Amino acid sequence: MSKQVVLSRARSIWLGTDWLLIVLTTFGLAALYPTSAFSQPSSTDSQLASLYKAATKSFAANDFEAASRNFDAALALCPNSELGLQCEYFAAISRWNLQPTEQHATSLADWLRHARQFEIQTEAKGDRIVSKSWNQWIEAAHLILAKSEIGKNQMEAAIQRLQRLLRVQDNANDQGVFKEIAWPRDHVGSANAWLELGFLSLRSPSTTQLASDCFDNAIQQCPESETKLLEKALWGCAQSASRLEQWEKSITHLSRLLSVPLDNEMRIRAKLLETKIKLRQTPGMEIARSLDSLVDQAMDDSLSDSTVYELAVTFEEIGRTDKANELFLQLSHRTAASSFVLEARIRVAREAALKSDWKTVLTLTQGISASDVPFPWNAFAQYFQGKSLLQTGETQRGLETLSAVLPICSKSKELETSVRLELSEAYYLSEKMDRAAEHLTWLTNEALQAKTKPTWLPRVLLRQGEVLANRNQWQEAEQLVSAICSDFPKWCDTPEVDYLLARCRVAQAEFDAARSILTKIMDSSSTIPSNQSIAARAGWMMGETFMMQRRYGEAITTYQRVLAIPNQDYWHAACATQLGLCAELGQDPATAYEWYQKVSTSYKDTPFASTAQRRLAKIASDSQQSQRIGSGTKR
Repeated sequence: MSKQVVLSRARSIWLGTDWLLIVLTTFGLAALYPTSAFSQPSSTDSQLASLYKAATKSFAANDFEAASRNFDAALALCPNSELGLQCEYFAAISRWNLQPTEQHATSLADWLRHARQFEIQTEAKGDRIVSKSWNQWIEAAHLILAKSEIGKNQMEAAIQRLQRLLRVQDNANDQGVFKEIAWPRDHVGSANAWLELGFLSLRSPSTTQLASDCFDNAIQQCPESETKLLEKALWGCAQSASRLEQWEKSITHLSRLLSVPLDNEMRIRAKLLETKIKLRQTPGMEIARSLDSLVDQAMDDSLSDSTVYELAVTFEEIGRTDKANELFLQLSHRTAASSFVLEARIRVAREAALKSDWKTVLTLTQGISASDVPFPWNAFAQYFQGKSLLQTGETQRGLETLSAVLPICSKSKELETSVRLELSEAYYLSEKMDRAAEHLTWLTNEALQAKTKPTWLPRVLLRQGEVLANRNQWQEAEQLVSAICSDFPKWCDTPEVDYLLARCRVAQAEFDAARSILTKIMDSSSTIPSNQSIAARAGWMMGETFMMQRRYGEAITTYQRVLAIPNQDYWHAACATQLGLCAELGQDPATAYEWYQKVSTSYKDTPFASTAQRRLAKIASDSQQSQRIGSGTKR
């Protein structure tokens, strides 16, 4: 980043700019030391003049290291003098320009105390300070200290300093350190000083009127030739007037601002503010066309992240999600990891999640930690990341990510609800019923406090019922089924509710009633891809009811029907294992062997493979034993 150079009046704007350098003008070092002072130079004067000349030359060439060294050396030859004080000032300014650190800001604070002491001593002698730029130097020192305070987030201290500098604050109230340091006298604050206070005051709604007054003063003090400074003043006026709902005043300043050549950054920001005000004045007006022309300009990578983001949000607010998404996508590709870029990535991830593009979601959210962006974006990032991990099969990582973000989500019931819904479902599918129950209970309690029943409640009640069933609390489970059917009639015939009801019937040995329900599930769901898993599970359960009654032939028919449902390896393996058991019970070890062999080879990644291998070993052992018995071999 190249260093910029401005005048000794410190014409720098803290908002959106770098720390700027302060160099000499005709009011600077040229006025420091009258040439008559060296009319009859001594050896010390000659050395002082030489050091002074070298210092000013280095300063003008932006060689601030050499300048500070030579000014310090000159100060050593003329301590406790006006010239020495001025050398001390420019030595401190040189060090600040070289590296704007807190230590170098402290040097300027020390100089302001020394300047005040010198003023007191000079006035006591009845003399006056010669330097014509004395007030400008003092103002510049205070501006730098205000910048330093802002950098340390000491906003109140910076505001007090700037108010005192511009006489916004009553001088009679000066206390403590304010009385011990130098302040400009009989001096109209520069446009830059008014801008500094104006932009700082604009940060708080309570000081918006003060900001407006500051920008008005900045315009009055700003020479027409200083176009960039005037541009900042007009922009500040337009912003503060808008916040005060002084629409016409804001439009007037924006019109003046837009009438001069501006860079893309300022033109877009000004046009955005103008559009928002006009929309406020005339709700429903067509503004899309006036903003569309800004999109191509916003694709320029030189524009700030904040401007592109603000434009995208504006398009989103007026319903132009196509343009908004286009800008968010462009912003998400930037390498700079500002909060605006990260928030854009999260927004793009949200759109990808709506399309179930979980790999893209994971790519966009990985690496975004809870400390990178403020709430709620940090929570959104972790939520989408956790959900994408669950959807891509990384269940444990997904659970860890969602559990970690849960404390952050407590600030938003809506977001916490979404996270708990994901956690309860993931824990349920992982058969961690106690962990699932914890979140299901929270969700149920939350639903009871809502004015209307949330759309997710029937599924939560269903999962609670299934947890109760796994604990053999069948009566309570059946009560939840009844609650679902009475409060959410459309859920009465859903396969999962029917399946839970069938389990309750099986638990009470009402096998015919259970099979009636399970048959309905298979008939309605086996040909629907999204429901084929529950259809296969229902078929397996129906087969189990026949097994309980030792009706093996009907069990075999039911299990074989499950094998006809495509893409259900888990349930195919479960049914094939049971078919092997039916064959064993029917004294048909050869058929049993075939079924177990199928499970062992075709479904080796299922938990049933180990069972099949044990049964194969048992059949082989029984066969060998039978052969020994038949042959008379001694055992």
